[in-house]
Amino acid sequence: MGKTALVNSWLGRMRADNFRGAERVFGWSFYSQGASEGKQASADLFIASALRWFGDPDPTKGSPWDKGVRLAEFIRKQHTLLILDGLEPLQNPPGEGQGQIKDPALKTLLRELANHNPGLCVITTRMEVDDIKEFIRTSVQNIPLEHLSDEAGAELLLHLGAKGKEDELKQAVCEYEGHALALMLLGSYLKVVYDGDISQRDKISKLMNEPRQGKHAMRVMASYEKWFEGKPELDILRIIGLFDRPAEGGAIGALRAELPINGLTSKLEGLSKDNWRFALNNLREVKLIAKEDQHRLDALDCHPLIREYFGERLKTSNPAAWKEAHSRLYEYYKSHAKEYPDTIEEMTPLYLTVAHGCQADRQQEAAQIFYGRIRRKAEGFSWRKLGTFAADLAALSNFLDSSGNMAASVLTDEYKAFILNAAGFCLRSLGRLGEAVQPMKAGLKVTIALNQWSNAARITGNISEIYLAMGDIRQAQNYAKRSVKLADKSGDAFQRISKRTTLANILHQAGSISEAEALFRKAEDMQKKFQPKFFYLHALAGFMYCDLLLRMDRYLYVIS
Repeated sequence: MGKTALVNSWLGRMRADNFRGAERVFGWSFYSQGASEGKQASADLFIASALRWFGDPDPTKGSPWDKGVRLAEFIRKQHTLLILDGLEPLQNPPGEGQGQIKDPALKTLLRELANHNPGLCVITTRMEVDDIKEFIRTSVQNIPLEHLSDEAGAELLLHLGAKGKEDELKQAVCEYEGHALALMLLGSYLKVVYDGDISQRDKISKLMNEPRQGKHAMRVMASYEKWFEGKPELDILRIIGLFDRPAEGGAIGALRAELPINGLTSKLEGLSKDNWRFALNNLREVKLIAKEDQHRLDALDCHPLIREYFGERLKTSNPAAWKEAHSRLYEYYKSHAKEYPDTIEEMTPLYLTVAHGCQADRQQEAAQIFYGRIRRKAEGFSWRKLGTFAADLAALSNFLDSSGNMAASVLTDEYKAFILNAAGFCLRSLGRLGEAVQPMKAGLKVTIALNQWSNAARITGNISEIYLAMGDIRQAQNYAKRSVKLADKSGDAFQRISKRTTLANILHQAGSISEAEALFRKAEDMQKKFQPKFFYLHALAGFMYCDLLLRMDRYLYVIS
């Protein structure tokens, strides 16, 4: 029994006891975005859905931090039971910042609840949540779930139909390191294939030098893959592996509707409804797919490790089928999405369109969908109106490699620049400054190659501000000076003024007061010529200039 199963079992007992006084109960699983750490995942849909469910009249209002605070306030109004299952896709992987939550709205929510919460928030994750460690032993309790003991694992194997002496059952548990999912699959596999004989487990080949999480479960999955070879069950598992969330019935139907895809849907061609149900029952019997969801009877789901295993196997062993399937899913979600969605829920099919389009090697079309229908071109609808920085970033990550560079070479240079700069912008907006620099630098390089000097000046200025916020004054000055040169080359009056004020502010922070004042004065003189009705620098530029003047004790000038 794994974390999710344990929580579901506990919830079942709580439900039978009328939730023990909880006035509201809200649960959410982040495993719909996969199980691997380090991927770009988003809490935007959770935050918006939760705010709406708790009664917020405008879930789009405010920054991610504002939304987190507001949701905590709603939750605290009543004794609320909040269940957050599978948080690890939203946490930093092992290494620097391990366990920290990447999404600012979710991070703010959890810190707010850790500070004060009359209800209960239950989180499942493989890693400690670093952001609330300071509250441990006061309002936060960590309950480590170790792998199953030899005794508990042996009982589980017996329950699943395994047969053998107690010592041999315990030895099997030890060999599989007590991994709950692996033992579930092992017990079911032995029952079906070897009448439960535990001594036959050595027929399951080992995966050599496999350090990944869930390696023992993958051993059993590899055996199931051989067992179901040439049968509809394997095609179904491979179909589920195309998704990063429960596979909805309509999407599955789209994959089966056209000519069969060799190695993916060929065994499903002409399959009757009865035989389809028979194959599903076989998979449920051996714990490879989840029980039928009474709210979505045609949807298919499984443990994320199972989903990822069969998806990766299809991608590596049959790339043609992988691309064709994702191409059909791209067309399905594109045609079922609202042309211009108004909420994040309505936007989800378009995010899926982008993801499947990239997997189908249709990156150019996917980029056009993102720019035209998600961002609505220069309007920037998704982030300006909905504030979906994290969801946008998750979609954009489909075009990028792990280092923040372009993974897709088939895009036009204009779209490469857009994708890279949009990713950097989202990372910056989410407070992930160190990660934002690389895609912005890569985007700057493409933008300069396109001779788009005004955009290049803007991007360079943004990079300089990131370095300033990170405390790297030297790099901040270097990029700010470069932004001034690019702005002058562009001839764009606004950029020429704004980039001088950016550099002046950095010089101020570096202690170069006289240089900073001279540059602010120069920018203000340019401002008078560019917009005569504005005699002084205004907005952010005016604020930065006033900040310098106050430091120089020029109070009367600031007041005037």
